Amino acid sequence: MKTQDLIQQLAKDTTPVRRLSSPGRRLAVWSVAALLLLIAGVMIRGLRPDLAQKIVSYRFTLEALLIFALSLVSALSALASGVPGAERPVWTRWAPVAALTAWLALLCFHMAKIAALSGPGALAAGHGTPCIRDILLLGLLPGAGLTAMMRRAAPIHLGLSGALAALAAGSLAALGTQFACRIDDPLHTLVWHAATVLAATVIGSALGKKLLRW
Repeated sequence: MKTQDLIQQLAKDTTPVRRLSSPGRRLAVWSVAALLLLIAGVMIRGLRPDLAQKIVSYRFTLEALLIFALSLVSALSALASGVPGAERPVWTRWAPVAALTAWLALLCFHMAKIAALSGPGALAAGHGTPCIRDILLLGLLPGAGLTAMMRRAAPIHLGLSGALAALAAGSLAALGTQFACRIDDPLHTLVWHAATVLAATVIGSALGKKLLRW
């Protein structure tokens, strides 16, 4: 077969490839869908009875904003990681680390404040098995959706991309759990909420090497 004939045959057998939207646009799509799923899940789970009082608290609001920011920047970084060779702003690489550090630092600050005012005995982790369950369930569909979006791209660092996707979905689920969990103790949030998100991130790194392979 001549080279020209081979080229024509290969061109004939190909199918059109739909160009991916920018990471920012895909983030917007995922965010809207994930928030709708989160709201539905939290409503089914049930809101905490004192939400009206807590939502006006600076501590509750600041923590919620930090967790939401962590989810968004992690999802953006995950989606951007699927574009090989594209120049990404430095902040998209370090923003998830900064947001996660800020969340953990805020929890540690509140723990230190409570310990200073009332003694270390005032801190209590409490029972957190329902919180682990809620975070895993609430993050399942958003995580699956984000993974499906990333599979349409071509991520190079599969473990890192998987970890970022899990961090995005897990932190979003932790945000929803905050609106359902009745325990405000920062030690409880650190031990049961944040630790679950971190564990999911580690698991996501392992799964990413299998699920994001192309």
